[in-house]
Amino acid sequence: MLFDSTHELVGRKNIELFVKGGRGLTALRAPSGKFHLYQFRKPKDPENFNHWCLFAFCRDIDGRWKYTGMLKDTMEFSHTPGSKFSEDSEQFKGAAYIVKMMKNDMDTPMKVYHGGRCSVCGKPLKNKYSLERGMGYRCKKHLLEELTRYNVK
Repeated sequence: MLFDSTHELVGRKNIELFVKGGRGLTALRAPSGKFHLYQFRKPKDPENFNHWCLFAFCRDIDGRWKYTGMLKDTMEFSHTPGSKFSEDSEQFKGAAYIVKMMKNDMDTPMKVYHGGRCSVCGKPLKNKYSLERGMGYRCKKHLLEELTRYNVK
């Protein structure tokens, strides 16, 4: 899977916080073994947006990251004019499915993994608690403060 090590993100809240961290590399894997790599990133210039948001990117077959869509503060994932994949593509549907998993506890055969790095600061994670959540304790605290400040749902 392109990670040095893989750690499954289990449960809606862990997936939600990992994605909202804004730097995490995520893999969505189907039961068939097929997977796509995603990254939900904070904008480089957040002051140019009147709301909190993340941009979703998917790695294409050539290993390049391509813009897929936008996750808004209302937790709606949308296709935008700059999206490089169509709304009918596996890549767009996969990113939308991760967002759906963030919003609902689901009994699904699809799995979400991370590569053992904090989704907020990018540092390697070492203890069991941090690996389960995909972020360190301090970063989780800072992220929750940021989400509260921007009234993110």
